[in-house]
Amino acid sequence: MGAAGSFGGKKSRTEVLDKQPVVFVHGVSDRAHDKPYKAANWFMQHGYKISEVYGTTYANGAQGNPLQWAQYSMKCQYVKLVRALIVAVRLYTGRAVDVVGYSLGVPVTRKAILGGKCVDTG
Repeated sequence: MGAAGSFGGKKSRTEVLDKQPVVFVHGVSDRAHDKPYKAANWFMQHGYKISEVYGTTYANGAQGNPLQWAQYSMKCQYVKLVRALIVAVRLYTGRAVDVVGYSLGVPVTRKAILGGKCVDTG
């Protein structure tokens, strides 16, 4: 994934957050540095710091194939990864976390927050 795989984090251990952190969860054919990073940039243009916005990639985007999205679905591995990011940001920042989901990122995020059994693994 390289640099497109994730974003966010403090510039130093002593950096203090001014705002509640936000986790952005991408859609079915995106990666973290696609629409979520554009949304995070809007937040940063309006007073947020990179240490207050976070995103990671749970699938592999379109991979240059406009029909790649058709193979993605609501998978437990995606839910677990998004949940891990939300928990990690909470522990890393010591603050409550807001979450913004887009497309498939909405049900993945909802399941990550609510918990329970996954549909594909029981």
